[in-house]
Amino acid sequence: MNFSQIKDFFDLISSFFKALFAFSLIVGGGVLMGYFQSIDYYPFDISVGDGLFFTMIAIAFGFYYSLFLMLITSLGLKLRPLWLGLEKSCFFIKNKFSISPGQNELIFTPNKTERVLWFPALLGLWWVWGLSRPSIYPINIQPFFFLLFISWLCAHSFDEIIEISKSLPGLTGDEQRRKKQFRIAYFFTLFFAPLILGGITSNLVSGAMRTLKIRNDNVVVHLKNPYPTYAAEAGVDGTKSAFGDEYLKYEKVEVLFSGLGKYTVLSVKGKDQRIRKIIVPTESAIVIPQ
Repeated sequence: MNFSQIKDFFDLISSFFKALFAFSLIVGGGVLMGYFQSIDYYPFDISVGDGLFFTMIAIAFGFYYSLFLMLITSLGLKLRPLWLGLEKSCFFIKNKFSISPGQNELIFTPNKTERVLWFPALLGLWWVWGLSRPSIYPINIQPFFFLLFISWLCAHSFDEIIEISKSLPGLTGDEQRRKKQFRIAYFFTLFFAPLILGGITSNLVSGAMRTLKIRNDNVVVHLKNPYPTYAAEAGVDGTKSAFGDEYLKYEKVEVLFSGLGKYTVLSVKGKDQRIRKIIVPTESAIVIPQ
């Protein structure tokens, strides 16, 4: 490998990370705003340092999503025998009941891939399994198979992008323009189908928030006076706190948001089993993970 090839290689790597950074920032920022909408709270009192942290969170979620995208696409590529069997079954049924059977051209099954993809594919399967598990049952069948469909869609889109890119040099005029339009459509499908169709955005965002310690589930919170009054209004009674008479202790609380700005958003279940949100100053809440 000569100097020119090495330079081209590093330029390609640099361009890839620039594109990944931009994609992570845009997608992460958009999804974070969606998360704030879901909890009905927007941090309005953030400082310059908090703004930088917010940007880092957006980028972190973008990378988190990019990792998920890579794993689920690998899963779709390595499940080729399953897609092949399904497509051949469809051909068989079509030819069985069709008056004029057509050619059985495989157009929806991804091409064969290297064995090295088995490792990320298994990680992708583990992730899909985890996203499909509710709190009681070992697995929820419908989301599981729908996520497998999303993995096929990502794998098919990735495969088509590669095939179209290979065919472009031999095309000219309108045909090349049409192929480029198809490639753009497959790019959008690959990158955004899991977010739009998968029904997993909230799970991915919540998982990223937990990783960054912005969201915490099932924690113990000690609230300082006068904010236990807010909890009492929500139908939640506190118990004696080890931090002194100024505090009351609350168990099984969800911290929906903390770390940015001056306020912490808590979610508590009242006596009537309704979920209510409490916003308190961060300095007045002591959060202890269980």
